Amino acid sequence: MKVKLIFMFILISINLTVSACTGFTSSNMDIVLVGNNEDYTLECEPMVKIYPPDENCYGRILFCNKPYPYNNMPYIEFGGMNEHGLFFDSYYHPYLQPTNPESKPVYNGWYIPNCLKNCTTVEEALEEFYQWYHPILDYNQILIVDRTGDSAIIEGDIVIRKDGDFQVCTNFLQSNPNLGGYPCWRYNTAVSMLDNMDQISAEYFTDICNATHSEGMYSYTIYSNVYDLVNGVVYLYYMHDFSTVKIFNLSEEMSLSANSYFMSDLFDNENICPNIPSTPIGPSTGKINEEHIYLTSTIDFDKDKLFYLFDWGDGSNSGWIGSYNSGEECSSSHTWIEQGYYEVRVKVKDIYDEESEWSDPLSISMPKSVNEYNTWIFRLIQRFPILEFLF
Repeated sequence: MKVKLIFMFILISINLTVSACTGFTSSNMDIVLVGNNEDYTLECEPMVKIYPPDENCYGRILFCNKPYPYNNMPYIEFGGMNEHGLFFDSYYHPYLQPTNPESKPVYNGWYIPNCLKNCTTVEEALEEFYQWYHPILDYNQILIVDRTGDSAIIEGDIVIRKDGDFQVCTNFLQSNPNLGGYPCWRYNTAVSMLDNMDQISAEYFTDICNATHSEGMYSYTIYSNVYDLVNGVVYLYYMHDFSTVKIFNLSEEMSLSANSYFMSDLFDNENICPNIPSTPIGPSTGKINEEHIYLTSTIDFDKDKLFYLFDWGDGSNSGWIGSYNSGEECSSSHTWIEQGYYEVRVKVKDIYDEESEWSDPLSISMPKSVNEYNTWIFRLIQRFPILEFLF
């Protein structure tokens, strides 16, 4: 039972946290590179874990997530490479109807990180993979690449091999794009840049990571990697700052003892402004002299305590309220005393007084409109405020 619960946690965590990632690979002669962006929707503390080789396992570097606030649940290994230049990364995709036509035994776990322990090529990894049915692939696809330049995307029972000079993977199923996530601007951008690449280089792959990174409320590029599979080098970028890099040389790391690092400890970053809060959630119509409650939240990637300020649109505000943890929901209430049309906004600041921009507004009508005619008039006045003087 405990194993099943842990597996379910891993499955849910991967689905929720890696919602908009990008991976791509290309090779030329003796150069084989892979690039990837890891974009999250939940707060996690990314971590680097390094395992030297032993008598049973190849040495490897893994990029993981730890739930935040920290708890006793396991680290989730999203990507990595072993000492023989075998790479993997995972990408959430729309639900794929599970099939197990050959009634294979079920692998209740996260197989691909384990294949880095004992596989050296894509062919070896696929040979091991085909022996099992993997429920986790109902929601996740895998990009695997080796130092020969061979690569494949695993989509449930389907394996898509590289056809040409490069291969790109995002969050739609290339075998069935109609399931969702397509078209994808990140996929199109990566394909275009690879198709127009004059010379393959780690610098150019970093440019592709930059061009495909995300800064949305629910999809934010936490870290990016460029892997040199032939030379066993990994370039790590944090918080889409592509001017600062941490370089791991596997031949050097493998001679040391096992180690792990929180990514935030590897980079001396300045304080980062909290994300713009979500549009306030609450009633858009109501009555005067009655209390109305509104909710919002946001993320601060420094994990600082946060304070919120609601602007009620009637010349008053909530004052700074808090403190709240990053990602924690904030609520505030207000009572309007005059009929009218208002826009409620919210902003946030951290403990260092670093303030965000205002959120998108929520439009409010007081008193409550009770028929479609009033609703139509309200929308018209929102668009042409001068009409308010006619009603």
